[in-house]
Amino acid sequence: MKALRITTRFNLACCLEKNLQIGDASEMFKAIVAEEPTYTDAYLRLAYLARTRGDVKRALEYVDMASKNLIQNDRLVKPVNLFCVKAKMLFDSGNTQEAKA
Repeated sequence: MKALRITTRFNLACCLEKNLQIGDASEMFKAIVAEEPTYTDAYLRLAYLARTRGDVKRALEYVDMASKNLIQNDRLVKPVNLFCVKAKMLFDSGNTQEAKA
């Protein structure tokens, strides 16, 4: 039931974002990751919103936060989409060498 509730809240936050209610959407995404720190997509939405505001440093922090809490079967798992988002943000901000790493 918890997973369904969080997914529903995530979808509502996406609707708020789409309707340009960015502050409300950000607060909802933050509440989601506070409740479920492994919810990668919420961190990525927060990163996208920060990048849209021009805050690339904060956007990269959200991407890094997403990767810190991902443990499955006693192994750290880092989804490829995290690396892609981080590389794109670094590349867009002119850090091409770091984006390649």
